[in-house]
Amino acid sequence: MSRPNCPGVPQDCPHARSVIDQALDGLARADKVTRLRAELEHCPPCVHALDFEVRFRLMMSQRCREDAPPELQLRVTEALSAIDLGQIDVTDL
Repeated sequence: MSRPNCPGVPQDCPHARSVIDQALDGLARADKVTRLRAELEHCPPCVHALDFEVRFRLMMSQRCREDAPPELQLRVTEALSAIDLGQIDVTDL
């Protein structure tokens, strides 16, 4: 049922790990998850892992929302405004 190179254990399957990482890159859009899910349909454990990761990320994004106090927001904005982007090199990142 699984791909020849898929051990049926998501964390040991490079393809499943790659697909799951793609699904979790940015916002989990339903069409993207559906497309990526189809890539794993050969292996039910890998599909389950993808579904779990997506559901977990969505739950965390909905539950873990906390606004910073206005004073902190102002300090961060001021600090970011003071940065001279002309002095930042790609190697600094």
